[in-house]
Amino acid sequence: MPVAFDTEEIYRFVFTTDRSKPVEKQPTLLFNYPTCREVKKIANTFDASIKAAIDGGNDALDKSINLQCDAVRLILCGWENFRNRKGNVIPYNPDELESILTDSDFVELRELLIKEMSQSELEKKRYALSLLSTRASSAPGAKANA
Repeated sequence: MPVAFDTEEIYRFVFTTDRSKPVEKQPTLLFNYPTCREVKKIANTFDASIKAAIDGGNDALDKSINLQCDAVRLILCGWENFRNRKGNVIPYNPDELESILTDSDFVELRELLIKEMSQSELEKKRYALSLLSTRASSAPGAKANA
């Protein structure tokens, strides 16, 4: 089954500034693995957000942030360990994405998310292939006095 449709396969993204924290304290975004179509849509939406910011206008920042949120929401399926300034847990609500992420977080997501997810998926495939190759029967041995 393709990893993009496997409901058991979730990619856990931790921002670089939080990766040194204990795992149980790391704010973590949870993502479904994307299909090719979703990867294109995410990339195009991030590109549109940059274009909106460059083009300017009265609502350029709003448009840009909304597009970045839209790009992330395409495959976002949860989060863990996000806390507000008072230390209270923020329950998962994808509509609140712009309330928990900074502009720098979106830059990191734009630059790293799809690359890291692709690498993770390849590692899963390599591992599965290595299991298959170790289970394969070996070729029959040559006769000693042939």
